[in-house]
Amino acid sequence: MSQAPRSKRDFLRSVELFERLPHSALDRLALAFEQQTFEDGDIIFRQGESGDRLYLVESGTVELVRTDSGRVHTLARLGSGEYFGELALLSDSPRAATAICVGEVELLSISGRELKRLLAESAPALRSIIGSIKEYRPPERPPSLWDKLRHRVVGPRRTSPRV
Repeated sequence: MSQAPRSKRDFLRSVELFERLPHSALDRLALAFEQQTFEDGDIIFRQGESGDRLYLVESGTVELVRTDSGRVHTLARLGSGEYFGELALLSDSPRAATAICVGEVELLSISGRELKRLLAESAPALRSIIGSIKEYRPPERPPSLWDKLRHRVVGPRRTSPRV
């Protein structure tokens, strides 16, 4: 295997979302992810757009902001090893926030179609990734807003069984 895919594979292994994948699935994913470079202030996607890609921050910082009733809320500042864009892929709903680059940013991205195709070959890997996405709570997000977004996307979470 050439150096570039191996380097990508090692990075993917360091991302919580992919850390439990078998080596064969990780190798296929490494080949499918595309590297992109953005400048300070570049917008990766806008709130309300359809979601067609999952993004991993390889280096730099991405800020996720949401506008509600004319007010802008910062949801998170994501750095190396963190991911975003997953909610729109899972729910087939529009982007819940705008992703803006803070400084120069290097991302790895993959289309939702390609990700689903590759992971469908390994059902346990797919279940693991979907479970990780549903449980993921990025740092610095205000819990009330995050909970509202999660409620819309994955439904309410029960804390105890109903009697």
